[in-house]
Amino acid sequence: MGKKPPTRFVLVGDMIHSRAIRERRKMAQRVEAQIRLVNRRWRGAWVAPLTTTRGMDEFSGVLRDARPAFDIVVFLNAALHPARFRSALASGAVDVAPESGDAAAMDGPAFHRAADALAQAQRRGLPFATAIEGQPREACGLVEATARLHDVISASWTNREAEAVHLYRLVGTQAAVARKLRITQQAVSDALSRARFSDLTVAEDAIRAWLQQAAAATDPQTGRSR
Repeated sequence: MGKKPPTRFVLVGDMIHSRAIRERRKMAQRVEAQIRLVNRRWRGAWVAPLTTTRGMDEFSGVLRDARPAFDIVVFLNAALHPARFRSALASGAVDVAPESGDAAAMDGPAFHRAADALAQAQRRGLPFATAIEGQPREACGLVEATARLHDVISASWTNREAEAVHLYRLVGTQAAVARKLRITQQAVSDALSRARFSDLTVAEDAIRAWLQQAAAATDPQTGRSR
């Protein structure tokens, strides 16, 4: 009997209302730049880093564990505001080209489950869907509802609020954001407050903790903190 392949977590996404974007070449460049940044920022998390498919409209990547998945999507969407991706995360085996490091060349049950979850997210109007093996549908529904509320708030940001949130995630202090934007620290604080940043981080913490627990329940090897 062959060795059971490790559980992997496939993250896929498609850009919402991508056909309505006028300057597609400029947006494609922005998407590629931010995906490169995401891949560097979470470099230790990937089995296969995010890559775009169908131009800028879709992405896919394979994670060792589920924990950073929602953080990755949140980071990417803040950087691209007001454009944003709908996304789905699924667990399972990757049994085609598993060692290639190229998500576009890989396939397997995890990819099929992710594609089905993304299609369901589109039908139900969800910004983030999950298909984690062994997790009750009710728990997944709570996570998806929390992600929906997160999306409602972040979709309402002004460009300045989105910029302040994204830079704050990058540099970590209001003072550093103020220097980059050439505004006062109080103005940064006000922008983060209007963006409801502290409320959003509570939701992100809850989803991250659930993803870690779900990954550990699926495969104890994936539950290790990094």
